[in-house]
Amino acid sequence: HDVEDRPPMLPEVEEAHRRAWREEWDKADIEINGTRKVGRCQRMARLFRYFQVSHGETVGGVQEPRVPLLVNRLFQATFRDLFGEGAVPRPSWLVTSRVLVQDPRAPPVVRIEPKLPPACRQLRFNAALGRHWHRFTFTAGTVQILVQGPILHAAATNQLHGDIVTMPPKFAIPSSEKGSDVEVCASPWNEVHVQHALIDLGCPDGSTGGFYSLMRRTRLMRVEVLRRLLGDSDEDYRDETLREMFRNALAGLCSVPRPPEWCPGDNEDLHLLDVDTVMQARVQLSYEKSELLRDISFLEGRFTQHPGQLLAGEELLHVEGMSLLEAKE
Repeated sequence: HDVEDRPPMLPEVEEAHRRAWREEWDKADIEINGTRKVGRCQRMARLFRYFQVSHGETVGGVQEPRVPLLVNRLFQATFRDLFGEGAVPRPSWLVTSRVLVQDPRAPPVVRIEPKLPPACRQLRFNAALGRHWHRFTFTAGTVQILVQGPILHAAATNQLHGDIVTMPPKFAIPSSEKGSDVEVCASPWNEVHVQHALIDLGCPDGSTGGFYSLMRRTRLMRVEVLRRLLGDSDEDYRDETLREMFRNALAGLCSVPRPPEWCPGDNEDLHLLDVDTVMQARVQLSYEKSELLRDISFLEGRFTQHPGQLLAGEELLHVEGMSLLEAKE
């Protein structure tokens, strides 16, 4: 028989199983997807973790990592290039910087920091937390948390925030819809999904959510402000609820993901919205942001007044003062 036709020997079968297990373990440990820059970080994280595991170190350990100096420097350089941070001591920083204890009182509240650099499409990792394994998946606009089964030997497992989070926690996640944190509590073998950024363009009529829906809501909010301002009712057009709605709308626009090549210092109004499942659109949101900022300034009384004159471009317009009552008449 040819060599290719012979059945594999036991050592070959064992090696194939070990190789497959190592590949799956690498993915389950810390997985980063995105551009080539992100791919370099993924490779350096796996190389770093290879030396950590060979010394018996665990994710989130406090001891100084024992890795070769060259590997450590390459790791630091690639992560600074992507995240723009200072010294990142180990790959577990990706976990510990995004899963933070917000309130240690029982039941503890764990805050999720979901922001990713524009070049990173997805970050996924496992973490032992509150005596259960958790699978966290971060994208440019969403957070997914899958609570897995209980840890069989919890006392012998190095758990994240193990001295504080000793029971299943609640999670506080920023929400694009609420404009504030949303508290969720996931049961074992259940997954929670929270959208923390505005990511969809939506239909122009605003019927499917997304950017167009937000713009439609701001239009209705402005109509309500004018109704209260110019109407005969005693309702306050500067009501805090209205102001908070405008602030949330502005926060939603600012949360829209950036193009992969975007870096801090680039155009602050350049964003990327999903048109459908396969197409994305680059959008300039300078007009929408400036209009919302003007609305907020007006409602908070922070706009600049020029008695008797208005500057329209380079032309100076002379106007007569008029009270709100006179304007209504």
